[in-house]
Amino acid sequence: MASEEGSNSAVVSEKDKGKIQLLAGLILYSKEIIAAVIVGVIITVSSAIILEYIYPETENISNADFFQNSTHMNTVEPSHREYVIRAALANVYSALLPIKTHINVYFQTMGTFPLGKEVDISKYDLDELKYVRSSFLTEKGGFGVNLTEDFGQEKYLVLTPSSSKNGAFIKWQCITNVDEKYLGLPQSRFCDFKANID
Repeated sequence: MASEEGSNSAVVSEKDKGKIQLLAGLILYSKEIIAAVIVGVIITVSSAIILEYIYPETENISNADFFQNSTHMNTVEPSHREYVIRAALANVYSALLPIKTHINVYFQTMGTFPLGKEVDISKYDLDELKYVRSSFLTEKGGFGVNLTEDFGQEKYLVLTPSSSKNGAFIKWQCITNVDEKYLGLPQSRFCDFKANID
């Protein structure tokens, strides 16, 4: 009887193996998760500094009104508009970093990129972000978001993964159709311009 109980406890179900592998992957990528959080904080602080420079407290614009107004980008002076849009796009990009980590863990665990419903990005509540209308998965194992009208009509940002030669790591390509003038200098862009998704 005791030997039966011991053998039953030693058997690990496939579901439990998947959970163990996912936990091991999260531990393996904990440095990347921390780095993603730090990048998000840096981008947020940088955006706040830029906005404080553009709208100092001496002007009659309260910060609460500024951030509550969803169309504030359209009221910004044209010379500063591109900085505001670039900061908003960086904010959206930083919100996507946890999903990149999730897909990295999935790839390291399963050996392939997730397709279709294998990864549920709805749990990341991207649709609740200020500048995101909706989110979607791509056929190549990536994901993207449709951006609000603040960026222009029918604008998106898509992250697509590809494996290194021996599968040791994932290379990510970020593409967007937000006007190139809002993406900054080519050598400092985190996203490339592309008019249409393949």
